[in-house]
Amino acid sequence: MRLVFFCLIQMLFTSLFTEEKFVPKKKVVPKEKVISEEKFVPEEKFVIGNCPKEGFFSSFCSALNNIMWAEKNGKVPVMHWDETFCHYQKEGWRGSLQPWEYYFEPVSRLAYEPTDPVYRVYGAPDDFNIPMIFLRDQEKFNELRSAAKNAIDKYIKVRPEILEKVDSFYQTHMAGAVNIGIHMRGTDRAAKDKWVLPNDMIVEAKKLAAEIPGKVQFFIATDEEFCLDLAKNSLQGLIYCDSTRSQDGKPIHVPSPKRTRLAVLGEEVLIEGLLLAKCDYVLHSMSAVPIAVMMMNPSIKNVYFNPYTYLYKN
Repeated sequence: MRLVFFCLIQMLFTSLFTEEKFVPKKKVVPKEKVISEEKFVPEEKFVIGNCPKEGFFSSFCSALNNIMWAEKNGKVPVMHWDETFCHYQKEGWRGSLQPWEYYFEPVSRLAYEPTDPVYRVYGAPDDFNIPMIFLRDQEKFNELRSAAKNAIDKYIKVRPEILEKVDSFYQTHMAGAVNIGIHMRGTDRAAKDKWVLPNDMIVEAKKLAAEIPGKVQFFIATDEEFCLDLAKNSLQGLIYCDSTRSQDGKPIHVPSPKRTRLAVLGEEVLIEGLLLAKCDYVLHSMSAVPIAVMMMNPSIKNVYFNPYTYLYKN
């Protein structure tokens, strides 16, 4: 009996004064609930709008100014042309209500949101402006052409259904020949550039063709029927697109109640520009069309009817 009592007393003392070591169990977190410790850094969007009252390729050059700036400064470009774009149609075109996407694929995976600020200045935030560089410094412009081409290839992708039309025309009418492109701007630009006479361009085109061996032909892109008729009567081997052209000397890119095919007109301008870029030479006065062409094709040789020196060849 005493032995039993002694054992009980010993057990009581052991439980009161002996510390039991506590080893916590490792908490298991289900895999689907594991949260990465990496911080999410949102991409900085740079929304580029169109400048009202600018023509198609002038808007194109403005977009390129700002896309190149965005890439240089670590921004993600997003295009947002609106109802002030000269080829805007309220009902949309090619399944899109966004004028940029009438003709091109989106430039990035980000999209415009109604709360986004939109940059609507022709030149970039640092004043980078390719057409102005062309006007002021031909050599500097030529140095930029390859970089501009890289930006175009990366960001400005023409819709495939438009490219199909361009390729079809090229294979049917241009492949296998040396093509001298002529951009003859009429209507409102002709009134500003009175020093550039269509006949002068034609004379220079003939001189150039005489110096080139093999099959040579001329491709003309113009917005005025008068200029096309003049070229038809003066140049053998002339090819051209069946595009809408001004019959009365008034610019066709300016919206009016009489013009209901504005988006189609924009596509026609783009197709002519893309075909000019496939030429070996381009003769031109001051216009956004040939400036864009020289960036799309850095190797094209140009003959520029410069208002100061009259002629610049490169």
